[in-house]
Amino acid sequence: MSLVQHNVCKLKDGRELNFDSRCNYVEVNGGFAWFYAINPENKQRNLLLQAVNVDEIARIIHEFPADLYDEIMKPLSKIAVPEKKIITP
Repeated sequence: MSLVQHNVCKLKDGRELNFDSRCNYVEVNGGFAWFYAINPENKQRNLLLQAVNVDEIARIIHEFPADLYDEIMKPLSKIAVPEKKIITP
């Protein structure tokens, strides 16, 4: 049985953002790693975080409103960003 590590970042409204839930697209550009979630209904790509590198999250770029958060953050997704250290501003 393998263990699953949950990587979370606390949002300003107190919610926790799960990176192993719906962070399903990572793009490395200009020395930064950009973490995205894709809304399954309208396929819109929402920027979640900008990271200095793929090991440490630098700051939150986008925060979901509560209804969009509940819509996008599904519990049955593949792990996208395992074993990352989350740094909140």
